[in-house]
Amino acid sequence: MSVDPFVYQIRLYPDPILAKKCEPLIKEELTDELKQIIEGIFPLLAGNDGYALTANQLGISKRFFVMDGDTDGKLVCINPEITSKKGQTKIVEECLSMPGIAAKTSRAETVEFQYRDLDWVLHTKTYTGIEARVIQHEIDHLNGMLFFTRLSPATRSMVQPSLQILERRAAANV
Repeated sequence: MSVDPFVYQIRLYPDPILAKKCEPLIKEELTDELKQIIEGIFPLLAGNDGYALTANQLGISKRFFVMDGDTDGKLVCINPEITSKKGQTKIVEECLSMPGIAAKTSRAETVEFQYRDLDWVLHTKTYTGIEARVIQHEIDHLNGMLFFTRLSPATRSMVQPSLQILERRAAANV
C-alpha cells in the first residue's frame, strides 16, 4: 500500500486539522498497514519538492512526520519532542500547507530532539541549520501551529493578504 495522492492530499490553510494538536501514536497503532502508509509519504513529499510532511498535513491527527534531510536521509519521526534548543537565527520559511507564502521566521539554530522510528526504537539526535528549522516547523505543525503565528506583527501583516487569498479559496471550495 502506498499513499494515494487522490486520498492523501496535502491539507491547505485554513483546514481545521492544521490547528489541532495531534494525538500521540501508541505502539499498538503502528500496524504494518500504517507503516506502509508512512513509507508511502516520501514519494508524495518528493513530488511536491518538500523537505518534510506531518501526519496532520495529510489529514491524520497523529504525532509523526517524515523528513528527507541532508544529514540522515529519510527519517520517520514518531512522537517527536524537542529536548533542547541553542542559538537563534532568522531564516526564510515556507510551508506546503501555505503555498506562495514565505517569510523570515525566528528559530533556534540548533535543536536536540527525541523520536521513535518505525521499529519503535527511541533516538536522540542533534541538528543545526536548515534541518533544525525543519524539525521545529514540523513539531509546530503537530502542536497545531503554523509558522505565520511566529512572525513579528510587521511581517505577519505583510503575509496577511496571502493568507486571506487562501481563506477565500478554501471558502469557495466548500
